[in-house]
Amino acid sequence: MKGGRIVGASTLNWYKWKISVYDLETDIETIGRYFSIKHFNDMHGTNYTSDTVQKINKLHIKFGDYSINDIKQAKIKTPCSVLANFGHLTFEKIREPVVYEIIKRRIE
Repeated sequence: MKGGRIVGASTLNWYKWKISVYDLETDIETIGRYFSIKHFNDMHGTNYTSDTVQKINKLHIKFGDYSINDIKQAKIKTPCSVLANFGHLTFEKIREPVVYEIIKRRIE
């Protein structure tokens, strides 16, 4: 057997991503933990790829901490920019175990 992961192995034992989404209309930030980018896409009906995540992470490295006002101004001035389109998202790599809750029920 070669080293590495088994083909088709599940990643449901560890959260790999902490993703925060800031809604510009309602001014509410939602933070969640996900097994993969596909899991995030399935939960929210989006279609982000690893390429998009890489662009967003490069944006955070380039600009550092930017405010919501910066994102709103970018949407007005340059609506096709990466900051305007993806500035409200934050993808952070984590390795956090999933804690499952075991519920005991009495069968009658």
